[in-house]
Amino acid sequence: MDEQKDPVRTGAAQDESNQPMTAPDSAVQMQADPTPPKQQSIIGKIWRVLYPILIFFAFQFAVSIAMSIVLTVLYIMKMPPGTAVTDYMPQIADMIMSKVLWMTLVSDAVMVPLFAFLYIRQRKGQRRVPLSSFGIADYALTAVLAVAANFAVSGVISGFSLTQYFSGYEAVMNGIESGSLALQIVTVGIVGPVLEEFLMRGVVLGRLRRYMKTVPAVLIQAAMFGFIHLNLLQGLYAAIFGVIMGYLYVKYESIVLCIVFHITLNTMSVILPSTFGEDINAFWFVGAGTCIAATCLFLISRRKTASMAAGEPISMETRP
Repeated sequence: MDEQKDPVRTGAAQDESNQPMTAPDSAVQMQADPTPPKQQSIIGKIWRVLYPILIFFAFQFAVSIAMSIVLTVLYIMKMPPGTAVTDYMPQIADMIMSKVLWMTLVSDAVMVPLFAFLYIRQRKGQRRVPLSSFGIADYALTAVLAVAANFAVSGVISGFSLTQYFSGYEAVMNGIESGSLALQIVTVGIVGPVLEEFLMRGVVLGRLRRYMKTVPAVLIQAAMFGFIHLNLLQGLYAAIFGVIMGYLYVKYESIVLCIVFHITLNTMSVILPSTFGEDINAFWFVGAGTCIAATCLFLISRRKTASMAAGEPISMETRP
C-alpha cells in the first residue's frame, strides 16, 4: 500500500521548492516605527541648553539674598538698643562681603547633586567609560596641562598688567581672598570645579552635541563658560580653559578628566602666593607654559581613547 501523503507537509514542501531562499530572520530589517520621535523646535533646543545655566544663576542669587538677610538680622540683633540701622549700613555691607565665599560654598554644594542627577539622567543608555580605562598617564598629563595652561594665562595677565583695566576682576579676587585658605581650597578648588563640570561639560556640552557638530558645540560651551563668570577678564581666560576641558570631555567621553583639570587649575591658583614669579619675566611663563601645554595636548591626542571628531550631530534617538 502506498504511504499516505500528509497534505500539510506536501504543501509546505511545494512552497519551499517554489519560493526563493530568504535571509534568516536575524538579517531581515525590522519595520520602522510608524510614529517617529517628536522633533524639537529651535526654541526648544535653545531652552534645553540655557535653562540649566538659568537655574545656576537663580540658585546662587536666591542663596545670596537669603544668607544676606539672615546675616543682617543677626547683626542688627547684636546692636545696642535704639541704634539706627542706617548708621551701621557700611559695617553690615562689609560683613556680608566677607561671607561671600561661604555663600558660594553653600549654593554650590547644594547644586552639585542637582546637576549630577541631570548629567546621569542625560547619559542614561549611552556608552560609559569606566575609570579603569584611564591610565596614570592620562591623569598626569591632564594635571600638567592644567598647571602649564595656568602659567601661560597668568603670564599674559601679569606681563600686560591686564588687571588695571578690569576693576571688576580685583573685586572678585578680593571676595575669594576674604576667606581662609582652607575655605578657598574647598570652595574654589574643589566644590566649584565639580559643580561647573557637571553643569558645563556634562549637561550643556552634552546637549549641544545633540544639535550640532562637535567643534562648534565645544566652542559655544566655552563661550558660555566664560560668560557665567560675569567678569570680562576672568571670562576671557575661562573661555580658553573651557575649550581645553571641552576637548578633554569629547576625547575621553567622560567628565572625570575635566574635573581633574579644573580642580588642579583652581587649587594651584589658590595656593600659589600672589607674589609668585615676580622676579621672573612673565613672558618666560607664557612661553614655557604654552609649549608644555601644547606638548601635553599632543600626547593626550595620541592616547588610545575615543578621538575627537567633528562629525554629524548626535541623533536624539541614540543619545537621549
